[in-house]
Amino acid sequence: MVTVSVASGAADLDAAAGLLAEGFAPDPLIAAVVPGSEETRRGRLRRYYRGVVRGSDPGRVVDLARRGSGEVVGVAIWHAPGVAGREESMIDRVRMVVALGRSGARGWQRMERAFADVHPTEPHWYLSDVVVSGRARGEGVGSTLLGHRLAIADAEHAPAYLEATTPGSRRMYERLGFTARGPVDGLPVGVHPPERMWRAATPR
Repeated sequence: MVTVSVASGAADLDAAAGLLAEGFAPDPLIAAVVPGSEETRRGRLRRYYRGVVRGSDPGRVVDLARRGSGEVVGVAIWHAPGVAGREESMIDRVRMVVALGRSGARGWQRMERAFADVHPTEPHWYLSDVVVSGRARGEGVGSTLLGHRLAIADAEHAPAYLEATTPGSRRMYERLGFTARGPVDGLPVGVHPPERMWRAATPR
């Protein structure tokens, strides 16, 4: 049985960073953005996400899916509606370069700009990152993990938004009530463009 709760404490956040790195290192889009071997990229992403999940960005929530043993098998990073993110500082940019390398940091910033250019302006819950451990694929962890926060969005009558980076993830999101709004342009050539996906608010 899998349960979902908000990450709390250094051990939870380190587990989240490690799982995000594990999941994104082989992703074709991330591979195009952060050069190097998969092993090198995994290490860079672990450093990057450790800074992300430990940061103080207002409105950010890190949800974890756990087995009964306590093993973390899924992580989702959400951003609450109507809460402006903290502006990136020079220290943030330096930390990104340290974590991802100069080329990786430039590619990551280009990717974030492409996402930002088509991001909805209406207040909504935004799913920026989600990963399920390879050891738990096919067990319904992704649906349980996202369903937890989507139930909260429904109770608040709030819409939700995300970018689907693979056809498989798009199908899962569609089962959860998301609909496609078109691709994200401006990303590396040869990479399947992510699909913008929107889930309407429940009626009051």
